[in-house]
Amino acid sequence: MCERCAADMPNVDGDSVQVAPADDDCGCEFCDESGIARACYVLTSDGRVLVQIPTRNPWGFSLADEDQTWPGGVGIAESWTTVSASIVSKEDRDRLEWILKASEVAS
Repeated sequence: MCERCAADMPNVDGDSVQVAPADDDCGCEFCDESGIARACYVLTSDGRVLVQIPTRNPWGFSLADEDQTWPGGVGIAESWTTVSASIVSKEDRDRLEWILKASEVAS
């Protein structure tokens, strides 16, 4: 997440994301060009693969698996980073891909 996006997020004790310097165009791995959270895979600090989906909440996103969502990632991990689908196992892609596709249709 870029500094600009992080500044817009409420401070939640115990939950954080990686922060990179902001530039004129957001362009961070967490957001699309407009600064909106993008749908993608994430890897938590404990090695769990989830998906990040844009959501209308104070954080602008939720983390999700096939059973549950966590608005702003609160309560699921201390930290996470976005990852490319190419490094996500086929099992995890099969388990989570439908959530990414559904979020694209909804946006």
